[in-house]
Amino acid sequence: MCPRRIDGSLHVSPCSNTGSRKTATSPSTREEINTTEPVPFYLVPQAVAGEMRRLGGAVSEVHVRRGARHMYAVTVVVRE
Repeated sequence: MCPRRIDGSLHVSPCSNTGSRKTATSPSTREEINTTEPVPFYLVPQAVAGEMRRLGGAVSEVHVRRGARHMYAVTVVVRE
């Protein structure tokens, strides 16, 4: 989606160069998903740093999701 301004407001519309091309999530790409135990908000940076140290340069995505009672789950996707 390409953002564009209409009357000063930002609107998202389909880009002219998007289409049915292959993406990085094709079946030939292997991926591994690692999830940590839920951590409080103030420990999210340490949890992400720990996973980065443990998994090294193979990390392609980091997701942080809020759970119950101000706890957050850190999910790391590794692509080989």
